[in-house]
Amino acid sequence: MKIRRFREGDAEGIIKMISRVMSEFGEYYDPVLDRDLRDIPKYYAKGGAFWVLADGKKIVGCVGVSRVSDKICKFRRFYLDEGYRGKGWGSKMFDLRMKFARAKGYKTAWMVTSSNHKDAIAFVKDKGARRSKKRLFPTKRAQLFFIYDL
Repeated sequence: MKIRRFREGDAEGIIKMISRVMSEFGEYYDPVLDRDLRDIPKYYAKGGAFWVLADGKKIVGCVGVSRVSDKICKFRRFYLDEGYRGKGWGSKMFDLRMKFARAKGYKTAWMVTSSNHKDAIAFVKDKGARRSKKRLFPTKRAQLFFIYDL
């Protein structure tokens, strides 16, 4: 098992893994809503990064950071296959993302999730997120917005 930066050729494995996870919650991959996954270097290059958790050649998790402004970033695409949850990999990916955001000088991180992701909501709250009372950015899928002070 290894957490590593995104590489060319990873996109299909990432989309398959995200599709598996989304289907657990009655959601689906949408090529329009999820267009960042087809061009990860474009969406995550300037002030951001994208990592995958690989079990051999199989991608079983991912996490990303994208730039909003000099002081604000978005925590994006935090997914982990069901069989890999509860084993510390989520915390390792989360910690990597936090370290990266702080090193880039971000002061605040925004994130969004759906209300049916109960375990994810508990996880982010446990990691220090506070719920925002307002929508932080436009999104057509998720309903709950969270803020991290970095």
